[in-house]
Amino acid sequence: MDKITSAINNWLLQYEPILEIAEIEDIHTEEVSDTVKNLSLQRTGIEELVRYFQGKKEQYQYMLFLKSESEDDILRINNLDWLDDFRDWVEEQVRNRNFPQIEGKRCVYIKSANTLTYQVNDDGTISTYSLQLYFDISTLN
Repeated sequence: MDKITSAINNWLLQYEPILEIAEIEDIHTEEVSDTVKNLSLQRTGIEELVRYFQGKKEQYQYMLFLKSESEDDILRINNLDWLDDFRDWVEEQVRNRNFPQIEGKRCVYIKSANTLTYQVNDDGTISTYSLQLYFDISTLN
């Protein structure tokens, strides 16, 4: 796992309800596992935002996937509520300027967007939900 994804993973683990889902106090990288009730963090892109005299600012884009039981409306609503609560936590971290600690770089802003049902298995009992996360990270040379 690269140092930025690792730092973001560690930062995400500060959200206590994640520890009820993350396996062995870790979030999978790139793929959800076969087990039910797990999380995965997948990098989806990097975009240069600004280049300035002393360095640059890039936006690291991720998808957080939640795989969970979804056999009825209550479970599906609870899963989306969990992600909404997580988004509220992210917004609180931004207000408090509590960002991931990345060696040699500095996270300056985080945004979350687009909570949705990403995939449902054939019998509808297990769904994967996604949430986009954007981390603006500056590098000073």
